[in-house]
Amino acid sequence: MLGRATLGSLLTLGTLAASSMAVGCRADPSPPRPQHVLLLVIDTLRADHLSAWGYERPTSPNIDALARRGVRFSRAVSQCSWTSPSMVSLMTGRYLAGPRLDIPGDVPSLAELFQAAGYATAGFISNPLLDEKAGFHRGFDRVQHIPPYQPDAPIVEWIEGQAGVPTFTYVHLNEAHDPYQPPEGTHRWLLDPPPIPAERLAHYREAVPDLVDDAGLKEIRRSLAGYDDDILYTDQRIGALVGALEGTSQFESSLIVVTADHGEGLWTRMDYFNGPRGQRQRDGEPPSITTSYKMTHGNQVSPELVHIPLILVAPSLMQPPAAGRTVSAWVENVDVGPTLLELCDLADPGGMQGESLMRALENSDDWSRTKPVVFSATRFVLSVISQDGWQLVLPTLLGECQEGLIVELFDLNTDPQARHNLASSEPQRVAELTELVRARQASGLPGHVDPNQVTMDDLRELGYAGNGIIDQVPEEVRELSTSELLARLASPDATCLQRLIPARVLATRTLEASEEARLDEILALEASVVIRRIFRK
Repeated sequence: MLGRATLGSLLTLGTLAASSMAVGCRADPSPPRPQHVLLLVIDTLRADHLSAWGYERPTSPNIDALARRGVRFSRAVSQCSWTSPSMVSLMTGRYLAGPRLDIPGDVPSLAELFQAAGYATAGFISNPLLDEKAGFHRGFDRVQHIPPYQPDAPIVEWIEGQAGVPTFTYVHLNEAHDPYQPPEGTHRWLLDPPPIPAERLAHYREAVPDLVDDAGLKEIRRSLAGYDDDILYTDQRIGALVGALEGTSQFESSLIVVTADHGEGLWTRMDYFNGPRGQRQRDGEPPSITTSYKMTHGNQVSPELVHIPLILVAPSLMQPPAAGRTVSAWVENVDVGPTLLELCDLADPGGMQGESLMRALENSDDWSRTKPVVFSATRFVLSVISQDGWQLVLPTLLGECQEGLIVELFDLNTDPQARHNLASSEPQRVAELTELVRARQASGLPGHVDPNQVTMDDLRELGYAGNGIIDQVPEEVRELSTSELLARLASPDATCLQRLIPARVLATRTLEASEEARLDEILALEASVVIRRIFRK
């Protein structure tokens, strides 16, 4: 079984509300029912920079305290390595067949499900991509966009003002996103940046010895320190929100989830060539360690980008034997929604593909049998990680064409940084995992990227513009005539990428009969499946 079995039909929200007359979680009067759901999503937080996940610096005392009061899922992954698609999956409990920036209008979000069940709902969001146009405001009685490093007063006031009614509160914090510049007076490691992790430094010296220099290493050290300071700043904000729950005696009746939308690169591995890395070199800038390795996120699915924290605290989990437990089975963010619905006795609306994390807590062996892999994807690569720790990274047609990517297989048990590709020596494992990748992708919501859903300013601010993460075509190519585009597509010296870009523009145009005939001639000789598929030929 690859995912949660869906119900026979999609319940209307009205039916859902009627089926949830008793607002609150679990009918068992002992422990008390949770009345408040607090979903805390920390943007760009990789799990291995938290103390509870073994990080050497005390970046997360308040998050660690929550892990001790509830359950920590040590191997959780996000469904994508950038915000919009990842949050679509988290808020709907569904996989994506391709990149998607919005919640489909006919798919209920978590906020809508809780609102329909009688909960007061509020969203406090720091990431500008999660806006009304993309459907992320649906189901909230109140939405407030709060820039990073702002006071917690609006969130605290909401928590303190809702003590007498059931609530669903979504808080999305963005401090850990680059450029890693916590406010003056909050610096701890930035004051004296610690050394680069030994494994990474050894990797640099082995893989790119000519690029290792003092200036590059200093920049990496400073960014790592700033990232950790940003995590500590975020952790203090979480401490304030938990304090507000405790101050109004709401904590013991609260269900709290701490997770992330994705991780961060932090120069762990080489970036793809056709993004900023390649553009700098095409512009004549010599390669360096900081321009060759990936600082941020969005187009890869390596462990540092999709291995995220996941902590669950609830009244039924605050006492032994659950409190302080660690679940080591692989889980994923699509599992968050089904978990909240189960704990709060809300009906499954049908269609959710995640599984309630309570099953993993109660019987991890059974969980591993029925959920053999966890899934992540970007425009360029698809990935599954099996319960026994093998990660398959499969290039999409675009990844193969644009980046020249190949199939990769890593044993994360012995190679947690995913450095050694074992695909050629494990063909049977590659074949089996490939089937699971394809099944996961085929079961997902269709991809959907509407340029009107996001602004270039937002994309630039978050570092996504120019990375190929969003489907973009250079303006100078858009302005070419149809005959010029056809000539580029037919050029025998053009690379796959150089043919792909004019092909995407041609696919948006209405061609005259002679132009259509010429296109057919060109495509008859075209070797790239992805280019032929653009024209449905």
